[in-house]
Amino acid sequence: MSWLQRTVRAWSLAGLSIGCGGPSPSEEVPDVAVSVAADASAPVDASSDAGEPSGASGDASVPPPPDAADVSHEEVAEADVAPLEGETSEGSGDVASRDAAAPEFEAPPELTRVFPDLVAQGGVIYLTGNHLVARSGDTALTEVWLVSEAGARLNLRVADVTLLGGTVSRVAAVTPPDLADTLGTSGELFVGTPAGQDAHRPVHATRNNTFSGKTPLGAGLLGNVYRIAPTTSRLPDLRTSPCTQPAIISDAGTPCPWASVVTSQLAIPPTSYTSGFPGLGGSLVEWFAIGFEGHILIPTSGEWRFRLCSDDGGKLYTGEGGAWVPVADIDGQHPMRCADSLQPLSLEQGALPIFVEYYQGPREQIALELRWRGPDMADFTLVPAEALRLFAD
Repeated sequence: MSWLQRTVRAWSLAGLSIGCGGPSPSEEVPDVAVSVAADASAPVDASSDAGEPSGASGDASVPPPPDAADVSHEEVAEADVAPLEGETSEGSGDVASRDAAAPEFEAPPELTRVFPDLVAQGGVIYLTGNHLVARSGDTALTEVWLVSEAGARLNLRVADVTLLGGTVSRVAAVTPPDLADTLGTSGELFVGTPAGQDAHRPVHATRNNTFSGKTPLGAGLLGNVYRIAPTTSRLPDLRTSPCTQPAIISDAGTPCPWASVVTSQLAIPPTSYTSGFPGLGGSLVEWFAIGFEGHILIPTSGEWRFRLCSDDGGKLYTGEGGAWVPVADIDGQHPMRCADSLQPLSLEQGALPIFVEYYQGPREQIALELRWRGPDMADFTLVPAEALRLFAD
C-alpha cells in the first residue's frame, strides 16, 4: 500500500472528510513510478589503470536522480489501517521495490576514475569507483548523465558493470550517436543512486579526432595525453609517475594527465595534424605525449614480432611479471621511421598487456602505426582493431 493510500484510509477511519476533490479511500491512488533504463551484463574480472581524473561534488543546482529518501511517508500505524481490496499488508508498486533496494546502497557513489575525457559520438565512458551499483551488481537504480554548459541533462545508457571487489565496480555508459549536437562542446558527468550522487570534471564531445574514435564496448586502447615542455627532444617516461617527469607540464592550469582518449587502432599514416584535441582548451598540435595502454589478443600461440612506426618518437613495451619489458624503440625527433622487436616473442594465445609511448615534437606532421607478424603470416600487417582491448577479460 502506498503512503498516500494509507493516509487517506486512516483519515477515513477517523471520520475525517477530504476536500478539494481528493480521492475517497475506495479510489485507486497511483504509486510513485521510477523509470530507469539499464542493460547490465554479467560481471567479469577486469581492471585497468586509467589516469587520474578528480572526483568532485555535484552542483546543487543540478537535479539529482530520483531518491527514495525524498519520499515522505506519513506516520500511520499499520494496525490502524486495513489493506485495500486487492492489496497486501506489505504494500505494492514501485515504491515498495525501491525501498527494498535502498539497503543495497550503503553510501553515496564515489568516483575514482573516469575515461575518456574526449569522447566520440556513440562512444563509451568508463566509470570506476565505490558504491556505483547495488551490492548484487544490479544497475537498475544507477543513473549516469551529462549536464551541458547550458544546464540541459542528457541521460546515458548503462551497458555493462564489472565488480572489482568489495564496493568497487566499473560501469560502462554509452553516449548517443548525436552527442556533439545534443551536448555541445562539453558537459559535466554525474552518477547517481538512491544514496546520492557524485560528479566528474567535464568531458568533451568530438565528431572526429585522429586519436579518438567510436569503439565497441571494451575495445581499443586507453591513451593518457600529457603536455610537454617545448624543445623536448626525447620521450619522457610515461609508465610510472609520469606527472613527476621534468618534461611533463603539470601545474594549476594544466591538469596531469591533460586529457584521456580511447583509440580503436594505432593506424595513423604520415599526416598533417592541425585539428588538435577539440574542446580541451585550444588547439594542441605540438609538444604533447600520449601513453597508450591495453591488451593485444594473441590469436595463436607461437613466435610473434612487432613493428612500431612513428613521427616523432615512440616505444613499445609488453607486460611480463608485473613489469613493462622494452620491445621496440624509435625515440627522438624524426620523420616517420620504424623499429622492429629485437627478437621474436614466444607468446601464448590470449590477452597480452602492452604499453605504447608516443610523442609529438614540433608541428605538424604525425604518424603512429603498430604492426605484427605471427605464425603463418608472410609480412607485417597493422594490428587490427578487433585485437585491441582495454581490459584483459
